[in-house]
Amino acid sequence: MTSTTRAPSADQLTRILNSSAPFSDEAQEDVCKKMVNELTEHEQEIAARTSFAYWVASELKLAGLPSSNVRTRMAMREARRHLVGERSYDKGLAALRECCAFRKERKVDLLRTLFDSSWKYDSDEDAKVAQQYQSYLEEELVKQVMVVRGKDRESHAVVIKMPRESTETNEEAFIMAQLYIAERAMAATEFLSCGENEKVVAIFEFGTYSSSNAPPFRVMRSMTTILQRNYPERLFHLVILDPPFFMRTIYTLIHPFLSADTNDKVILISNEKAKKEKLGSLISNEQAMPFMIPEGKLSSETDPGYFLRKVPFFKLYDDDSADGTED
Repeated sequence: MTSTTRAPSADQLTRILNSSAPFSDEAQEDVCKKMVNELTEHEQEIAARTSFAYWVASELKLAGLPSSNVRTRMAMREARRHLVGERSYDKGLAALRECCAFRKERKVDLLRTLFDSSWKYDSDEDAKVAQQYQSYLEEELVKQVMVVRGKDRESHAVVIKMPRESTETNEEAFIMAQLYIAERAMAATEFLSCGENEKVVAIFEFGTYSSSNAPPFRVMRSMTTILQRNYPERLFHLVILDPPFFMRTIYTLIHPFLSADTNDKVILISNEKAKKEKLGSLISNEQAMPFMIPEGKLSSETDPGYFLRKVPFFKLYDDDSADGTED
């Protein structure tokens, strides 16, 4: 059994599950369908459940949702992302299967159930894992505030990461927190855009950053690899505000070796004028905090405890109906 207290409406789910996927053409769509057909039925279900909307519909067993056709369509969306990321059918299929195995092993879907006291788990093992994940998040978000707050002008959810404030790093807690925030941001984008968008904007604030608080390089490398392998084609823009000198130097050195697509996604901003011009063209004042854009209308305060416990998984931090459901 599961909970319905923090779930989106059936109408929202229907619109998303019936939305058109961003295939470049019919040929790409056919290739993605072929990829999905090579998966086992269990792998197809895991791939489809990368969609928060599909996962909710499956868990709540809503009448007529989801059908086998819907499962195939949503799995094809995940196949497309790996195909584009790998630029090869064989590599894309291998990456898709690797992702399904990762999500199963890590029980990634359980991240969507945390902090919902009415959720009923299918097994004692799932309940134990969920409790551990919840503990990790409570530990990690004290060390570094991370929330999904605001949206850009194209309805991509915005992830905000503030400077890390602890020298200690629990590797597992750090990694699971990154996965949790990524999953929440993608769910928010899916509902903000009714399934039309799949990407997110990430904004990192380095204004008061201290290198002594940075996680070990080994942990950062592991986390980066996990995100790249399991969340291809999910980043719309990465905005780094007030980057320290060493970061600007490193980026200048590696810039020529990055793909044009990657370079287009990364934005480094170092002064108030640039914030207004570059970030202002991406995000409106109404959707920005003051540290992002001086005229930002969102409050300067961010409470991670409120975000974790009161804001439903698919909603933004400042949604008016954060502690309830939409009709």
